[in-house]
Amino acid sequence: MRQHCEEGLWWLPCEQVEGISETPSLSLKSFFLNLLIRCCNCGHQSVTNEPLIDLSLENEDVDSVPPALESFTKIEKIEFSCEKCKIQGPFEKKLLVERASYVAVVHLKRFKNGGFVVQKVDKHVSFPLELDMLLYTNEINNKEMKYNLYAVIVHSNFSNFSGHYYSFIHCTPNAWYKFDCKQILWVQEDLVLAEQTYIMFYAKRGTPWFSEYIQIHKPCMRHLRSLNPTKLRIMNQRRLLAPL
Repeated sequence: MRQHCEEGLWWLPCEQVEGISETPSLSLKSFFLNLLIRCCNCGHQSVTNEPLIDLSLENEDVDSVPPALESFTKIEKIEFSCEKCKIQGPFEKKLLVERASYVAVVHLKRFKNGGFVVQKVDKHVSFPLELDMLLYTNEINNKEMKYNLYAVIVHSNFSNFSGHYYSFIHCTPNAWYKFDCKQILWVQEDLVLAEQTYIMFYAKRGTPWFSEYIQIHKPCMRHLRSLNPTKLRIMNQRRLLAPL
């Protein structure tokens, strides 16, 4: 999955990993979360930061992504032992987005364990073209966190052990393309939104479209086209294996 994500979104802005390399590399940490746990007995609260590759959302009981995000960040009741009052009792647990990177990856849990068989949640879950992550952050964070839908990945088939993956890329504000093996087709936006998407990639507002990136980096693209496939494969492998 890491290789598919990086190869499919290589034109999106990359984050510099300080102290590791002078060459920017794509950080796989899409979200940085705050895990808040509060003792209902004495009010003692702890906050833990958790980096995540994506937000993995339950989708069996929702029809769209926003309610799934609301469910992800809602308060849960758990039993825990408080380090302050030393009482085993109810705690409130809540996950909030502290910040998100240039690319926010949202993953729907399409597969569930039904005992001996893993079943696919085969239903349509609508997903927005624009996503405001500020609605799911802590109150301190008041920076704009608006994202536009850039790409989606779809899994066809009923099993997690087999099937076929294809993707849709939002190349310009008014153009979507379907990438299915060696076939690339222009498609209507309505067709994309009707898909049973598996993974969604949202890019921070203001990110250049793919077509704009190609225009800006034409000299670099000409250089890449001049390289033979073996050199390109070696360059890509080195980039994927670089430490984060």
